Amino acid sequence: MKRPCKFDKYKLGKNVPSDKTCRVVESELKGSTKWLDHLLWKIAQPQTLDIETTYSILAQLKPSISNLFFYKDPKPPFAAYRTHHSIEKILLKLDRDSSWDALVACLGLIQEAKYLNTVGVLFFTSRPTLRIFLRIASSYPMRFIAKDFFQYLKKYFLPNEVDKDIDNILENVNIEGNIHYYNVMTLFIEDLYILKKSLFAPTACLYFTDKYFNTHDVLQEVFTFKYNHDWKSVRKHPTVKKLTRAIRRWENSKEYDSSNLS
Repeated sequence: MKRPCKFDKYKLGKNVPSDKTCRVVESELKGSTKWLDHLLWKIAQPQTLDIETTYSILAQLKPSISNLFFYKDPKPPFAAYRTHHSIEKILLKLDRDSSWDALVACLGLIQEAKYLNTVGVLFFTSRPTLRIFLRIASSYPMRFIAKDFFQYLKKYFLPNEVDKDIDNILENVNIEGNIHYYNVMTLFIEDLYILKKSLFAPTACLYFTDKYFNTHDVLQEVFTFKYNHDWKSVRKHPTVKKLTRAIRRWENSKEYDSSNLS
């Protein structure tokens, strides 16, 4: 059966589905519309957005993220409510959150930097944006478009003239390999029942696996125990203990956000 070419246009971002098409899809696949309407597609425009458009998008993010950018109860003109938190502080929060909203915020920072011509912000933003995207790429539904969307980010958002090494980093990214790796790490957290408030590990947990499983030797040691079904040794491993404590502290902190589990 020949597929209409409009679906290829959807995939390439050259066209968007009509409201009627969205309703049909939603009737068969409940919850689809929220991904089609996500703020990510509004901020991820190839052209530089004007500052008020960027700020209006950032103001719609979940409070734990929008509060990084604006004082309480922002309204147009949003520029008057823009906070002056350091870029390092904002990016650390976004890195730890690693949700879809965090990716929107990173792209918003890049849009803002392009509009204001603040090259220093571009230097700090590209790598955290890449890390957050790679974690999200393993989740539904991003995994289905991750390869194409990465090429889009690589063309319009991630390169910059200040970070000379970013091009080499981007060239060495293996999307399929990263998706597989993060799926393995997600299942690892779930198999150990590290989380107390959810059966499923949100992408924020992958920030902690990146932090603690940061050498090949540690990964090899822990997963050798796992593949031998030696769960007692897995749980007693010092790195696994640190990972468990860190995730449970996060789960009981103000950073934990149930909307992250979507």
